[in-house]
Amino acid sequence: AAKCRFGAKVVLAEFVSSSTLRCRSPRVAEAGGVPLEVSSNGVDFTTSGQVFSYVAPVAVNGVSPASGPRGGGTSVTVSGSGFSQDLPMQCSFGEDLPTSAARFLSDTSVLCQAPPSLFSAPRVRVKVVVADLLDSLSFASFLYTDTPLIVAVTPARGPETGAWRVGLQVSVASPFLSADMQCRFG
Repeated sequence: AAKCRFGAKVVLAEFVSSSTLRCRSPRVAEAGGVPLEVSSNGVDFTTSGQVFSYVAPVAVNGVSPASGPRGGGTSVTVSGSGFSQDLPMQCSFGEDLPTSAARFLSDTSVLCQAPPSLFSAPRVRVKVVVADLLDSLSFASFLYTDTPLIVAVTPARGPETGAWRVGLQVSVASPFLSADMQCRFG
């Protein structure tokens, strides 16, 4: 029977076609590359020099900010572990939305852009996908919010020295106003 050898570990190969075999990679203790060879008789293996790379799983444990507008575009820092600049990574915001490229910042953080979410649930799971194959083992939540609309400012003027308390009346179509909201002047 045909077999594949990942380093020193040998597994059965599945015949797909006259030019294709399929093998299930065995579990290893740590990430890294191992030689990958095949055999038609289970004894005599090729010496092709091909390498199969095992990738460490990534874990997500938080996002900042944890919310953003439904229109998307929020730069979101995803924190966790196992991130690598050597492999392409994508951020997944829920099941129904397109992924966005993850920019490597460090082994513990990547930067992603939240895609628009006009029809999705307000709270989604954020995961990191490595090399289009591996989902992170864990996730963090991101809340899509409706953008508030300012309908009144009281008072509408204040001294140039600042420190003037300004009241804002806002109108939103959802109950997601929070204490985390900030005002920006200018």
